[in-house]
Amino acid sequence: MQTIPVSAAVECTQLLGECTELGDDPEAWQDHLVAGAERLIGGATTAFKILRVPEGEPVFDEAMLSRNSDDHTRFQFGECLREGGHKDMPELTRLMPFVYSTGEVAFRYSDLTGGLRAFHDSAFYDRYLRCLGVGDALAANNAQPTGHVVSLWLMRQRSERSFSAREQSTLAFINAVLARLVGSRLATRSQVGRPELAPRVRQTLEALLEGDSEKQIAARFGLQRTTIHGYVRQLYKHYGVRSRGELMARFVKRSILPSHSA
Repeated sequence: MQTIPVSAAVECTQLLGECTELGDDPEAWQDHLVAGAERLIGGATTAFKILRVPEGEPVFDEAMLSRNSDDHTRFQFGECLREGGHKDMPELTRLMPFVYSTGEVAFRYSDLTGGLRAFHDSAFYDRYLRCLGVGDALAANNAQPTGHVVSLWLMRQRSERSFSAREQSTLAFINAVLARLVGSRLATRSQVGRPELAPRVRQTLEALLEGDSEKQIAARFGLQRTTIHGYVRQLYKHYGVRSRGELMARFVKRSILPSHSA
């Protein structure tokens, strides 16, 4: 992998320093990160993810998509995470053990599949990216001692050139430093998002985010609907919102997924 110019390393370091200044607010630093990576490397969309791979199946704990992403892009990205889109691209599944054994890996999706044509012919591309007009995608993944993988992902449109080796190295540089900061100087949502919520209230929030009504949640947990309504009121108070729509927007508008319960 190419080394990056000193000037690029300085810009990347500055971006990460700015993120640490926002480090107590996961949504703020993640939003700043993806916007900065998009600016430094160039791409139509940038995403940040924290995932685990228990028993070979990726579980996404957090995800942030760049602010300028349209609703269609957000929907497709969210569907990919929820449906386990990696299953439509075996090369990604085979790659994860390598990430854990080496600690880091960065790649262009077209290289992973053996070329742009093969990438565009893949089931993964057809299901999630073709409708967005994506040309190529670039990703960097770094494993943490906790077993989590920190990932940055960029994509470009078919009308744009593919990512260069230098841009791949730049993303790898950013993500390697990022992985050492996440969980320490850069707080995650699981660390600060909902620590004081009671377990059943957290479960109620998860059910709401899945689209369940209060009646459905009550049936799922075997509780009275009035009890669930009380939990929902606690959530409104905790997050400073006044409606279910505002609560949903807190997690969906800018973040694709809420953090998992600790």
